[in-house]
Amino acid sequence: MKILSWLFALVLLSSCANEDDYVDQPTAPWTYPISEYRAVRTLAARPPESGITRLVGWDDGFYYFDWSQKEATISRGTGRVDRKQFDIENRGALTLEKGQITLRDGQVRTLVLL
Repeated sequence: MKILSWLFALVLLSSCANEDDYVDQPTAPWTYPISEYRAVRTLAARPPESGITRLVGWDDGFYYFDWSQKEATISRGTGRVDRKQFDIENRGALTLEKGQITLRDGQVRTLVLL
């Protein structure tokens, strides 16, 4: 009976987790392969006519990206980059807005349309 009580308490506590912590994560974040800042920087530097790179989510540890290329055999890819590493190499953090990213003045930036 004690074990059942502990199990119930554990389930109850786990259900009380703050969902706001995960609201900006993409679905199935563990399926995004770990990438490096240089790869995302290279993808962000492409002209929009040949491909698009987007920030699709974030959490405490990672930024999540996807990208597409019109004339490639594998036209869509995904990846995640450690936020601390990314912010250091980028000399600044991304604006936490989902959407297209671009390279401006040597830094990866979220393209925010006003």
